[in-house]
Amino acid sequence: MSSYLISKEMGKMRSKKIILFAIAVSLITSIALASPSPLIEWKKVLDGGFGKNDYFMSVQQTLNSENINDGYIMTGYKTLSNSDVWLFRTDLDGNTIFDYKFGGNGNDHGYSIAPTSDGGYIITGDETPNGSLDVCLIKIDSKGQLEKDSKGQPFNHTFGGSGNDRGWSVQQTSDGYIVAGYTSSFGNGYDAWLIKTDPKGNEIWDKTFGGTGNDSASSVCQVSGGYLIAGYTSSFGNGNSDAWLIKTDLDGNEIWNRTFGGTGNDSASSVCQVSGGYLIAGYTNSFGNGNWYSDAWLIKTNLEGNELWDVTFGGAVNDSASSVCQVSGGYLIAGNTTSFGNGNSDAWLIKTDLEGNKIWDLTYGGSGKDQGYSAIGTADGKYILVGYITNSGTDGFIIKVGEKEDAKPPIAEAGGPYSGNEGSPISFDASGSSDPDGKSLQYRWYFSDKDGWTDWSDSPTISYTWLDDWEGTVKLEVSNGKLTGTDTAAVKVIISATIDIDPDTINKKSGGQWVTVYIELPAEYDVKNIDPKTVMINDKVPPVMDPKYGFVSSENDYITDVDNDGIPERMFKFNRSDVASTLDTGDSVLVTLIGGVKYKNEFDSDLADFGGTDTIKVMDKGKSIATRVDGNISFAALSPYPQPCNPEVWIPYTLGQDVDVKIRIYNDRGQLIRILNLGHQAAGLYLNRDKSAHWDGKNESGEEVSSGIYFYIIRAGDFVTTKKFVIIR
Repeated sequence: MSSYLISKEMGKMRSKKIILFAIAVSLITSIALASPSPLIEWKKVLDGGFGKNDYFMSVQQTLNSENINDGYIMTGYKTLSNSDVWLFRTDLDGNTIFDYKFGGNGNDHGYSIAPTSDGGYIITGDETPNGSLDVCLIKIDSKGQLEKDSKGQPFNHTFGGSGNDRGWSVQQTSDGYIVAGYTSSFGNGYDAWLIKTDPKGNEIWDKTFGGTGNDSASSVCQVSGGYLIAGYTSSFGNGNSDAWLIKTDLDGNEIWNRTFGGTGNDSASSVCQVSGGYLIAGYTNSFGNGNWYSDAWLIKTNLEGNELWDVTFGGAVNDSASSVCQVSGGYLIAGNTTSFGNGNSDAWLIKTDLEGNKIWDLTYGGSGKDQGYSAIGTADGKYILVGYITNSGTDGFIIKVGEKEDAKPPIAEAGGPYSGNEGSPISFDASGSSDPDGKSLQYRWYFSDKDGWTDWSDSPTISYTWLDDWEGTVKLEVSNGKLTGTDTAAVKVIISATIDIDPDTINKKSGGQWVTVYIELPAEYDVKNIDPKTVMINDKVPPVMDPKYGFVSSENDYITDVDNDGIPERMFKFNRSDVASTLDTGDSVLVTLIGGVKYKNEFDSDLADFGGTDTIKVMDKGKSIATRVDGNISFAALSPYPQPCNPEVWIPYTLGQDVDVKIRIYNDRGQLIRILNLGHQAAGLYLNRDKSAHWDGKNESGEEVSSGIYFYIIRAGDFVTTKKFVIIR
């Protein structure tokens, strides 16, 4: 089949896909009544007072000292008589924190900004030191100041020759920086250009990619084994220009390249790694709705760069995409549209699901020419879009976008699990319940078939008493007056036993070897029927495996009425070093004992659970076993390993006391990626791979994250600390 026929058949196939996609969107719109819609929460138009033509080209979230998102930082350029690289930072509400420009006597531009591991930022674009454009690489600190080396030389490097050269995209790597753009000084004419530098910005190597036509790289990211470049080529492909994807090794040598397009002009503006492959955004006028005009274009490939699917967005006039990134539940595209909006061109923000189906879109602008260049998801689940808007002049803008959804039912949170003693009330708390629209709630509970549902109440708390040991679940229902939500909670009711610990158990007399416990059950239960195999202290320590102390050979052994109340107790001994950590004289620690007793009622025989607590205390200086536990928690979070990670991470830590442990993982933009809820952890060392916390390198949706800088915040009880690590795929 000739190349013409191949292109023609591809066009038919794509047209069919677009038609089916349009039908699918129509059906989704008609039935998904609760789908979200975008809502601008705030907007700022920022010209900084320097001139009439100002542009924002790239945006990132900023992080405070605790690695929590505290605002946004943008780069672009400001134009008065000449243009300068523009750096602008805001707080979370878009209020200005600083506003700086960098440049010389020529025209200088900032096109891409990326965070660095030291809390600063790296910028690329172009400068004109010698009359022609050169790629620039600028390093700034967290305060927006140009960094300098030990000799006072500024971190502002340029790369290029006698022709025009430009940097479109930059990213920090594990050993420096990678810049992608184009060059007309080297190569075959206008070629895509990849530059690798060391951490100080000194060039290590550069590579050109292209042929006799015009070729350019618009976006770069580090991936497993090398770098991924997206742009366009008019040297290769199906004619005019095609979107272009190149994979290189770590030395910039090409591994493979793929072109995407038809007989029209097609281009890629942005690329990012997602689960199972790569995502490319740009424009096409070979396919879609535009005929002679262009549509915004989204392409998903596998890890070998082979197309899995593509989707176009647009109308009868020119539309395009400038950036793409993954957000919760899908992808976020920034660009511009002349098919929709308020006239001329408008900034355009599109959110899709993971298959590229549009969930919603939003246009921003007036009657002039307006453009969206860069969009990101935020740590609070919202979205930021930057670009420029044309009024009397051209001004940079930043808007924050949220999602407004149709009414949702209230969320019921029954709490728990709950436990208590038979015959004593157990308190239930549903105060964690909420209503998405902020409406007040009413509550009712279902505790047993005998009592059925309680009456509706305004109070989220209630008490209930079981007269026998019981284990099961209770139900909660909450209502906002129209819609309801339900939840369940686990409950365990046990027999309340009296636990007495020998006061000499931990003093010098005992040598610190044993903890001696006497168990007294209610009179209707015989201690001879205690099942020794069920007895444990602190949910994990069994009695000593010795008939002399724990598993008695005769039912009458070690049974006595210690307190002379007419009800016998049964004695068990436990290894002292397993029960508690070291205590000094006068220190004490609470222990909890659980077990089971066999009994027979008029209906059947059963094994009832029982439990009780008591305190062990040092009467005299005892033997040293481990760490002190008189309320001072010993806690340390150690560095994750391996470093760098690819992509699995092990997070070691130590605990000096039993506490709840939770780990939250964020990317370098402050977005929450994953929560590791480790639950209640016993005191001890969690250092090797069998015990330390493990993250598999995936987000909450099970999608693999891309290479980059990440942070984790580990909370153990009231203690919190943060660590940084790098993932390289």
